[in-house]
Amino acid sequence: MKDTLQQELQTETLNKFQDLNTEKQEIASLFKHLKYYFTAFNVPRVVTTTSNVDYRNKVVVTDTIVLVSLDTYLGSDHHFYQGIQDYIKSHLEPGQLVVDLATKYGERYTLQQTRKTLLDELIYAGKILYFKDKVIPFKTDFDKIGYTSEQLEWAKANEEEIWRYFVDKELLFSTDSKLPNRFINPAPFSKFYLQEIDNESPGEIGKFLGWQIVRSYMANNEVSFEQMLAKESKELFDNAKYKPGK
Repeated sequence: MKDTLQQELQTETLNKFQDLNTEKQEIASLFKHLKYYFTAFNVPRVVTTTSNVDYRNKVVVTDTIVLVSLDTYLGSDHHFYQGIQDYIKSHLEPGQLVVDLATKYGERYTLQQTRKTLLDELIYAGKILYFKDKVIPFKTDFDKIGYTSEQLEWAKANEEEIWRYFVDKELLFSTDSKLPNRFINPAPFSKFYLQEIDNESPGEIGKFLGWQIVRSYMANNEVSFEQMLAKESKELFDNAKYKPGK
């Protein structure tokens, strides 16, 4: 009660989220979609809190309770976030709250196969993003992947070139442990080691490609959403009939 930092966190959070009406509606819609696709899903109790801006653990999901750290959704320009890198701050927006929740549920419902190759990483990330297509359809594609609209347009415009790079460099079945950091994990840009591309590319570009592969698989195969989540990555890729957009 006497900790001035905690008092400021509380004050700033209450000022930003005075009623939570939008967030409540979006979370309720997420839960409705989860219940539709996974009938055993039980709606949990949602508890909001503050966490000393622990942006690595913005939401915690269990079978019975969801914890949401509201001080990690105050807006990218909030003074609490000074010193945090821009590519991380861009995700500290109120609109990302339900997206982060959907991500956590996607991880719970998607086959946790051993991810050895870059293709395994691409398909797993693509499944999580397709999961968001189904459970938060009211969100835009750039919200789901955490891009700006300009970054998403760049990814679409360069999809064929990116795919050719992955194929020509024989990266898909590579087990190089550096590849996830270059193309999957959060970063300011993706690392092709080509200056003109690296300077323009958004981070996590491999997730975008995986998303398009999974979408292609679902468009070209008679399988259910739940069945797709359990498919091994190579089987899914072999039957996706994926052709990168030009």
